[in-house]
Amino acid sequence: GTSADSDDDRRLTLENTLVRAQSLTEYLLWQLRMNEMEPEGESVMSLLLGNMDNDGYLRLPIEEIAFQSDQEYGVVERALCAIQALDPPGVGARDLRECLLLQLRGRGEGDSIAVAIVCDHLLLLEGKRYDKIAKELKVSVEEVVVAAHLIATLEPKPGRNFGEGDI
Repeated sequence: GTSADSDDDRRLTLENTLVRAQSLTEYLLWQLRMNEMEPEGESVMSLLLGNMDNDGYLRLPIEEIAFQSDQEYGVVERALCAIQALDPPGVGARDLRECLLLQLRGRGEGDSIAVAIVCDHLLLLEGKRYDKIAKELKVSVEEVVVAAHLIATLEPKPGRNFGEGDI
C-alpha cells in the first residue's frame, strides 16, 4: 500500500458519512442570531418559525400568534417583517401574492408593472390574459409579457430547497 491507497480509503469513509440537510427553520434561526432582536421578539420569532410550513409560508394568522405569545400586534408584525427580510426571498409570506411581492420588492421592483400585476391581476396572469391586463393597466401587451416573464422567474415556494431531515 502506498499513501495514495490510504487517501482513497479515507475519502470513501468520508463520502459514506450520513449528513442531514439544513432545514428552513434552522437556516432562518441562524440568520436571526446574526441580528439583534427585541427581547420580547424572541418568543414571537419562535412561534412564527414554528408555524411556517416546508414551503416557507406562515400558516397561522398573526393575530393568533399575538394571542398565543401574549404580545402586542405591533411586536408580532415587526417580528414577521424581520423574518420576511431574510433569505430566501419570499419566506414568511402568508399567501402566494405576498410571497411574489416580497421577492419583487427585494429586487427593487417596487412600482413596476410586475408589482401591479401581482397585486391586482394574478388570476388574469394565470390565464395568460395579457391583452386584458394591458388594457386595465394602460400599458402595451409587450410590457405585460416582459413583466410576466419576470414574475415567472420568482420562486412560489421559497422553502422548497431546504431538506427537512433528508439524508
